[in-house]
Amino acid sequence: MRRAIYDLGISQRQSWLIRIVIDSTLFAGAMALAFWLRFEGDVPAQMVPVLWRTILLAIAIKISIMFAFRAYRVSWRHVGLGDLVAVSAACIVGTSMLATAVHLLHGFPQWGGFPLWSSVPRSILGIDLALCLLAISGVRLSRRIFVHTLSGPRKEGVRTLVVGAGDAGAELLRALEADASYFVMGLLDDDPAKAGTRIRGVRILGGASQMEGAVRRLHIVTVLIAMPSASPGTIRETIEVARAAGIQDVKIIPQLSELYTGIVTTSALRDVRPEDVLRRDPVHVDTKGITNYISGRTALVTGAAGSIGSELCRQLLRFGAQRLVALDFNETGLFYLESDLRQRFPDRDVRVVVADVRNAEQVGRILQQETPFAVYHAAAYKHVP
Repeated sequence: MRRAIYDLGISQRQSWLIRIVIDSTLFAGAMALAFWLRFEGDVPAQMVPVLWRTILLAIAIKISIMFAFRAYRVSWRHVGLGDLVAVSAACIVGTSMLATAVHLLHGFPQWGGFPLWSSVPRSILGIDLALCLLAISGVRLSRRIFVHTLSGPRKEGVRTLVVGAGDAGAELLRALEADASYFVMGLLDDDPAKAGTRIRGVRILGGASQMEGAVRRLHIVTVLIAMPSASPGTIRETIEVARAAGIQDVKIIPQLSELYTGIVTTSALRDVRPEDVLRRDPVHVDTKGITNYISGRTALVTGAAGSIGSELCRQLLRFGAQRLVALDFNETGLFYLESDLRQRFPDRDVRVVVADVRNAEQVGRILQQETPFAVYHAAAYKHVP
C-alpha cells in the first residue's frame, strides 16, 4: 500500500487522513440510516438534534477505537481475513462504548429544549452496528476487489498444474499470485469432495489420474507437487503420471521438516530428488515432544559450521529454541552460518563462538558462561580427544 500511495504522491499522513475521513463519513451515514430505518423513513423533528449529536459522539468514539485497534496501519490493497476480524471487533467495541456513553449521558440538562441522548432507542444502536460492519468491511475489501477485477486473470508465466489442494496447495497458490514465473491453470486432488470447487479462483479439475487429459487440454508445461506430508510412494506415482503425460519440468514442495519457517513459498520449490521417491516407510518425528523439550530454552551445538551441525542449528531454532550457541573453530563457516540463521530466524538470539572442543578448559568456561539447557555434540570424530 505504501508503494501505491507514493505513486499517487500521497504521504502516509495524508493517507491516514483520507482513511479517517472515509470512516467518519461511513459512521455518520450508518447512524443516519439507522435512525431513518428505525422510524420507517420519517424521523420526528424532535429527534433530529439527537441524531446530529449522536453522530458526532459516534465518530469521536469509533475513530478512537479504530486507532486503538491499529486499523489505519493495514494495507487496504492486501487486506485479509485477520484484518477484517480486527476491524469488526473495533466496530463492536466502538458501538458498546457508544451505548455506554449514551447511557451515562442520560438525564443531562436539556439543550435547546430537547434531550441530548436520553431518548435514543436501543434498536438504533443495533442497526448502526450491523451497518457499520458492512460498510467498514466493504470499503476495505473494495480496493482489493477493484485491483483484482481490473487486472483480470494473469496470462503470462509458464502454464502450470498444481497437484495437492490441501493447506500447502492453498499457501502455494497465494505465493504464486505474486510470482510472474507461473500461471496456474488448475489443481488436482484425489479427494472427490473437492472436485469442481475453487481455491483462490483456481478450479480443482479432479484427481491425479486425470492429469494426462488436463495437460493435453490446457497445454501444461510445469507440474508443481504440493503434498509435503505425502508418502514417497504417492510422490513417486504422481511423478510417474506427470512423466507419462509428457511433463519434464516437475517440481516439489519438500517435506514439512525441510521447511524451516513452516511457511510454503515459491523459493521452497525444488526439483525432485532420489530420496523423494525411495521405497521406504516414512519416519514420524515427534515434533510436539521436541518442541516441548527445547522451546524457549538455550541450546549449544559443537561442530556447528559442519553440514550436520549447521542443519542441527536450523532444526533447533525451527522447533523453538530461543537462544542458540554455535561453537566451532571454523571462523568462515561460522560467519556464513550466523548470516543464514539470522536471516531465517530474526527473532531468535544466535551467538557464534570460535573454540576448539579439544580445549577442555575453554569449553568448560563457555558452558559456565552460556549455561545451555542442552548440548548437541556434532564435532567431527577427528576433533574429539
